[in-house]
Amino acid sequence: MRSDLFQIHIDHEVRPVLQPPLISIIQQGRNDGHMGNFLYRLATSINQFGRAIRELGAEQDVEVILCDWGSEHPFYQALDLSPDAKRVLKIVTVSPFIAAKYNRDSQYSQVHAPNAAARRAQGSYLMYFDGDTFLPRETMRTLLETVRAGRIGNFALDRTLFGSSRYHIPKAFNTQNPSLEEIDRHITANHASYAHEKIHTSNFMGATNGLSLPRIEYWRARGFDESLIYWGWWDIEFYHRFRSQGFEFADWEDMGLINYHLEHYNNSQKRSLMDENPRRPNDQRMPTQFAPNEENWGLLGERVSVISWVARSAGAARSPTISISHPPDAASDSTPRKDSRPRFSVGMIVFNAELFLETCLQSIYDFAHEILIAEGSCPQGRWDANAEGISRDRTLEIIRNFPDPKQKIRLVASKSWEHKDEMVNAYLAPATGDYIFHVDSDEIWSRESLERISQILGSDPSITCLEFNPLHFWHNFQTVTAGGHWDEPFMRIFKFETGARWQSHEPPILLNPQGVPYNSIKRVNATRQWGIRFHHYSYLTEEQARWKGRFFLTYLDPTTVPTSDTSTRIGPTRDWFQKVWLAWEKDPQDVEQRYGTTPGGGPAWKPVGRTAVYQGAHPPAMTKHPLWNNPKYHSSKSQKKASPVQMPKLFITPEQQVLEGKEAEHMLELCNDKRFVTDRGIIQVDHDRWEMAQKYEKRTWMVSALHVDDDRNQEHAERFDWYRSLGCHAFKSVIELGCGPFTNLRLILPLIPSVQHVTLLDPLIQEYLNHPHSTYRNKCLCNRPIETIASSIEQFSPIQTYDMVVMINVLEHCYDIPKIFNVLLQLLAPKGIFIFADNVFRKEEIPILISNQFDSGHPIRVSEDFVTQFWDQHFHTLYQKTFYGLYDQPHRIDLYRIGERKE
Repeated sequence: MRSDLFQIHIDHEVRPVLQPPLISIIQQGRNDGHMGNFLYRLATSINQFGRAIRELGAEQDVEVILCDWGSEHPFYQALDLSPDAKRVLKIVTVSPFIAAKYNRDSQYSQVHAPNAAARRAQGSYLMYFDGDTFLPRETMRTLLETVRAGRIGNFALDRTLFGSSRYHIPKAFNTQNPSLEEIDRHITANHASYAHEKIHTSNFMGATNGLSLPRIEYWRARGFDESLIYWGWWDIEFYHRFRSQGFEFADWEDMGLINYHLEHYNNSQKRSLMDENPRRPNDQRMPTQFAPNEENWGLLGERVSVISWVARSAGAARSPTISISHPPDAASDSTPRKDSRPRFSVGMIVFNAELFLETCLQSIYDFAHEILIAEGSCPQGRWDANAEGISRDRTLEIIRNFPDPKQKIRLVASKSWEHKDEMVNAYLAPATGDYIFHVDSDEIWSRESLERISQILGSDPSITCLEFNPLHFWHNFQTVTAGGHWDEPFMRIFKFETGARWQSHEPPILLNPQGVPYNSIKRVNATRQWGIRFHHYSYLTEEQARWKGRFFLTYLDPTTVPTSDTSTRIGPTRDWFQKVWLAWEKDPQDVEQRYGTTPGGGPAWKPVGRTAVYQGAHPPAMTKHPLWNNPKYHSSKSQKKASPVQMPKLFITPEQQVLEGKEAEHMLELCNDKRFVTDRGIIQVDHDRWEMAQKYEKRTWMVSALHVDDDRNQEHAERFDWYRSLGCHAFKSVIELGCGPFTNLRLILPLIPSVQHVTLLDPLIQEYLNHPHSTYRNKCLCNRPIETIASSIEQFSPIQTYDMVVMINVLEHCYDIPKIFNVLLQLLAPKGIFIFADNVFRKEEIPILISNQFDSGHPIRVSEDFVTQFWDQHFHTLYQKTFYGLYDQPHRIDLYRIGERKE
């Protein structure tokens, strides 16, 4: 063991990377003496990388990421590394326990290890080298020049997968453990006699070195196929996947880049892998999909260590101390370079769109890579077109006169069209972005939402379709619609590749070059997942509603369209504008109870759609619109009569049986929580009701879920953006209230290594200690001793204060929220940090919810106003996100907040 590594310093300061490197060199291995002197060969390879990088002055441009895959004696203690190597090296250390889980019955999973390193790499370009590669300085120089240029020869780096032939430095020489200088001299004297292993670019059969491509493409493909855990075929499979996407394949050696292999076979070209190292081979099957792995590829969320050497002070020599971190999602540390951000081609089809078109363009202009517009009428709207079949209003004038300093806006065509499908394919033809972002002219987006979208797709290129649940505005800026088709998500963003085409505009189906719909590959609801919505001002004015009412009827034979009162089916009615939209202003409750609100459904016997009060912010671009200054559109008179929320009958028994319909209605008459409802929701219940909830909770984890090892903790961490807003805060003492069997602290503690005292509190904690997957079974969490307290929060009497309090998904399980808030303020030190998440409800919807649903395990139903008032009074907000309708519960609002206690 290296004596200078005995003193391990856990660095308390988070050091964000200000400028990500150009290249991440990925290597892997295990300290098991593989094929002789592997420790020497690996250290020599890394030391040579370090030397070449220093001599080229490229420490900021290149990082080396080594995955230590399950070593009993870890590499950071065993490798003899030079100071040059330590400047550029990070070691992703995967414990033997975790490695064995992914190895399964193989000796060593050659695919999980590089994927684990890649998920934690930060370079724009990833290069995979064997652990016994010797890369000359001139090769490193050419690599850097190539990546900076973006191409080499006739090959563009962003569309080329590279491999590399190599020369073998003989085993007889390597077994003497020569120095770097001795290897230099040996290469100079003997290069011509070295065995040469040449890859075939037209018929690639594996065994390449220097496998490389842009990181964003590696992520889009989700890395090497993690089902290929045995030997062979994994790199060939990777090759075929990228070739199927139109990527070129080239040999670095043909570009003048030479690399060497520190040979460990007597003769590599005549070796027999099955004789020398008998292992089960992977099946040689051709790939069937481009992204074969799940979203958690690369050990996402596993507790692995990222180890790097740090300097103690500016200008100081490198110290043998080590900075250790355990990111819950190391991918979150991998911010793409600015020039790798995805490009969005905004596509629009417009017709008589002057009302909001200029505002829409203002909201998206800075975000868009380009804005492609097809203008004109289709047959259903020809009645409102001019003689040429195009817009009769100022639409074309707005497009032509909109300030466009970066020349992003292109009017693709302005004419009379036969179908909207023709229009969307017209704007698609000249698109050059990475994604198609279809936008209607009455949709306004906030800068924050667009930036978040860019971050999400930049970090997870495997997503091929994003959909959103819009906020549909009705009559004014404080009223939105819900229920029926109003709740349907809008698919708006699609992956784009050359050769893609629209199959249809309604519904939006974009086909990839192979004819597969992008929305069927990986479609994610960005509203449910991240709370991102856009503002849809589609039914704000009388003119809009009148036009829509007539437009929908053009699809039908008017003589067959019933009135709202005579309709016996779901579908448009000929008097929707008069009977619904106009009449709603006078009597909202009557209209919604009789007809609903949607123009696509609302016979008297089955009303569809309702309205709700909107109290959120509007995009800044909208606040500059002339309608914003019109008092008519800020009226709140009609909101007070808005119809009640429609909720299905539901009854969940203490035995976790779910009853619906008539059964639920009968049980609700016998047992419900109406007696606890106040104007702040249900914030207190009696002891018997809480005992019922505790029995339900105990049954959940100690009977029904003995096989589980997570209680949505990863979901919570993702919605908190992996707690990155904690920054460089130092914490000595932390407590988690209502910790459950797995805790959220297990994902937070690795980010705050200064913690000395950890406390977990839960009324069922003694039972949870016996859960087979409890994360603190040995009274230890993340290698820290912990104190456990078996108590409800309400009965807890603090004897100390804490620097951090964590309370996630707790309130609905409790019995007295005012008491809990009081205990919380006793627990939290001044300027202490509170991490809070829970679901709340609009106060006007809680009585309706309680009348229709009973959940034995969750007695508390707190109003959003009550929680927000407490938060604003006591905390400075460091982070906040709000999610609507999670888990298919439209009435549910989930608050995610991190705050600093006010002094």
